[in-house]
Amino acid sequence: MDTRDESTKPHFGIDTPHIKLLASFDHERVVEEMNAVNVFGEDIPLQQPGDGYYTKSYGAGAVAKLRHPEDQFDTPVYDMPYTNQFLTTFHMFRARVLGLSPKRSYSYHKDYSARIHMVVSNAGSIASTIVINDRLYSLDAGHIYWVDTREWHNAVNMSRFNRYHIVGGTYA
Repeated sequence: MDTRDESTKPHFGIDTPHIKLLASFDHERVVEEMNAVNVFGEDIPLQQPGDGYYTKSYGAGAVAKLRHPEDQFDTPVYDMPYTNQFLTTFHMFRARVLGLSPKRSYSYHKDYSARIHMVVSNAGSIASTIVINDRLYSLDAGHIYWVDTREWHNAVNMSRFNRYHIVGGTYA
């Protein structure tokens, strides 16, 4: 019997004020498109500003270092029709492939906007774990989630395999 307080138990059925399951997708098809254009990495921009300004790494990293507002990154960079349809459908901006190496985590932080997470690959629930306001949540491959990353959060990969999400900003 699990005797932990409810606030410390991991959540596997996602529908909370901080995370909402939106849809599912064929993650193997997304992986095929990503392989075709070689976009596996730690922080690979998938969208550029509509004015055409683009370098391979522009849009990666901290928002404060960008020359454009985050929501101006709305033009797809790569020919990935299946993947790009989700960026459009969910009104994502500044979408990026975020990879997280085994046994690594991001720093605890807040974002300027909520995020859409497309869980592309993981090695089970321990690879795609997110902590929001000190609560653990597990995200499954092949699913799209709205995540309120305006709250304190981080991501953790507790597995032996790389974990990849496509993450983009969204209007709450």
